[in-house]
Amino acid sequence: MMKSLFRGIRVHETLTNVVIPSFDSKLLNPVIFTSTKAKTDEYMDALLSDIIIGSSSPPLVYPPHYFNICTSHQVCREFNLFDGAVISNNPTLVAVTEMINEVKESIGRIVHHSKFHVLSLGTGLGEEAEYEARGYKWGIMDYYNLSHVFDEDYTSLNSLISDTANDRMVELYTHLLLDKSNFLRIQVDTLSSSEANFANGTKTNLLHLGETAQELLNQNLTSFDPSTCRFISVPNGGTTREALLK
Repeated sequence: MMKSLFRGIRVHETLTNVVIPSFDSKLLNPVIFTSTKAKTDEYMDALLSDIIIGSSSPPLVYPPHYFNICTSHQVCREFNLFDGAVISNNPTLVAVTEMINEVKESIGRIVHHSKFHVLSLGTGLGEEAEYEARGYKWGIMDYYNLSHVFDEDYTSLNSLISDTANDRMVELYTHLLLDKSNFLRIQVDTLSSSEANFANGTKTNLLHLGETAQELLNQNLTSFDPSTCRFISVPNGGTTREALLK
């Protein structure tokens, strides 16, 4: 499907500059494809379809995506790519870092990240279950969700530790690093566990997520609150739609 959609388009042909992180499962190294690198390094000028398939293949769900790139001198390099979240679950910081490096190479000095205007679009967070340490019997069944295998809205301890905590920390790091006046984060953190499950690609769920996004446009603008790690309404901030149009 991806190959038919992108029809042989390579990284250097994108209309805007792109930064796409991935992880090579054979070399055990991160691989970050960018428009700038693609213009000077033939190995980085891969097909967009290959990069997208590889960078959206999470371990334990999909196998790594294999492809190779041969230069004009017929020297080839192979790639075995996993989801970029293996090394960086914060694409905003990856993009800002790459931009700092590109500007430095262009003008010969470092420009502070506060000079950048950043729009970050989230994919939605679920309302996760809470665990109170007092009086709770923690066990292996809860950790792997084995005792609630048929309950779609149940959050296992494994998910709580590996996914939820990581997502909240990503939001916190970005909030602390970037200037609020130059950073707009569009995110919703009230999805159910089933809705937020990346493996739930049913037509019903996708349509519902689209409706949620449309509703979000007309709701009050929200901002991440580091004290609660939740998104709260911005006083006099207008709607999300108005913020995007500024």
